[in-house]
Amino acid sequence: MRYLHLLALASLTFAGCTHIETYPQTWDPITVGQDRVCGNPTGKYWDIGEKPNGDQISLAAYLNPRSKDLLTPPLSFQPAHVELSLLDEKLFSVVASSYKNNRKEWSFSRDKGEFDCGNGFLSLKRGEAVADKFPIIAGVGYVHINIYRLRDYLVINDSVGNVGIVLVVPVVQYLDRWSRFRVTN
Repeated sequence: MRYLHLLALASLTFAGCTHIETYPQTWDPITVGQDRVCGNPTGKYWDIGEKPNGDQISLAAYLNPRSKDLLTPPLSFQPAHVELSLLDEKLFSVVASSYKNNRKEWSFSRDKGEFDCGNGFLSLKRGEAVADKFPIIAGVGYVHINIYRLRDYLVINDSVGNVGIVLVVPVVQYLDRWSRFRVTN
């Protein structure tokens, strides 16, 4: 019992994970817009995009709140395209579609606090609390997805933070990642 405080400090020190990607210098620069303005993410994009290391990523999976990973959207089909629209900066709509005319739509409401705008980008915000899921006893996390429209790409920066207790070990995680999706013609 004498060393319990040292064990707790060591658990906090060694049970953390951080991954921060810097914005790739080879990608087009992001310009900052006016405060509280969304920019214009409206457009049609290829579903499969790229990360700075060249890995593939799905836009539909990124933007779907029920996604468990960032490559496989929780849909009954694999989308080819994703169409985004922003109506009066109040409703952000996502439509995933395939070449076989499969289609799934979902949206986010600014009035419900599901997204906000600032400096020329749109920001989706999600939070999650987990309790009594083995082996996680308790945890809380958040996801912020900032969406920027460039000339030929939709660029996304997501920040993810989680704090929890796995069995009796505290765990902390922070991720900051970039990805981009080409505009379809």
